[in-house]
Amino acid sequence: KILIHVVQSKEGLEETVSGIEKAALEKGWKVPNIYDIQKTLHGSGFEKMTPLKILSLCQPDHAYSLLSSDTEKFVSAMMPCRVAVYGKKDGKTYLAYLNMALMSKLFGGRIAKVMSDVTAEQAEILSAFVE
Repeated sequence: KILIHVVQSKEGLEETVSGIEKAALEKGWKVPNIYDIQKTLHGSGFEKMTPLKILSLCQPDHAYSLLSSDTEKFVSAMMPCRVAVYGKKDGKTYLAYLNMALMSKLFGGRIAKVMSDVTAEQAEILSAFVE
């Protein structure tokens, strides 16, 4: 629970997904992909699955500031930022996302600074949905 935040959404699943996408785009972020994991697993024969979508979120300025450097490019293994939006059997919608503030402390230097900025901006994007 320290490394990954899990919070209940104020909205339903589809409203949360579309709202996060809209909020991200309004803040100058990109949403390169929204994965429908439930659909993927249903297509593989696993029908007993509650809804689950994962949004990839990218802030181009922050991403470029790290990825343009060969010495910091390894951090791409954690990029883009991901937010899981899923339903549980209780009928409620939840968000799960990496604790970037904690992760930033592990790196130090420019990576920590950029990840700290990402954390603050991501919190703003998600704030409308967090109870």
